[in-house]
Amino acid sequence: MDTLTKSDKIFLALVLLMLIGKAVWTYGEVDHPIVQNWTGAWSAIIPAAFFGFIAIKLALKTGFPDIWDEKYRIKSGLCTQSSLVFLLP
Repeated sequence: MDTLTKSDKIFLALVLLMLIGKAVWTYGEVDHPIVQNWTGAWSAIIPAAFFGFIAIKLALKTGFPDIWDEKYRIKSGLCTQSSLVFLLP
């Protein structure tokens, strides 16, 4: 069996954090407007996490870099993306 890559570990940690947050909000009966307006149901979270994990596995096989790949600078990507946001409208 393949070992988990850094992308897999980060994705699984984020899914676990989301599930813990959903459980606390649901079973702790949190009464806050933000929580009441959140539409994340259990029946939507589980398939989304499953298909997201498949997407990460397929993305690595098609040549996309790992989430925190050391070869790519975050600042250059962030500057490019933010410049596109301001230039396109």
